[in-house]
Amino acid sequence: MTSAVIYARVSSARQKKDETIRSQTAALRAHAEQLGLEVPAEWVFEDEGHSGATPHPAGAGTVA
Repeated sequence: MTSAVIYARVSSARQKKDETIRSQTAALRAHAEQLGLEVPAEWVFEDEGHSGATPHPAGAGTVA
């Protein structure tokens, strides 16, 4: 089976407050499953509260 990595982040204080990162991750897991992809737990990266304006958001370096 082919594996996939999930990288999700929130981009605003409102998204962080609404906990949308959990729903993003759940949707990405469901999509990967539909495609027949395995997503190991250690390959799921969630950056809570980091802006896309940050040149090197936390977790991004661990995906590379």
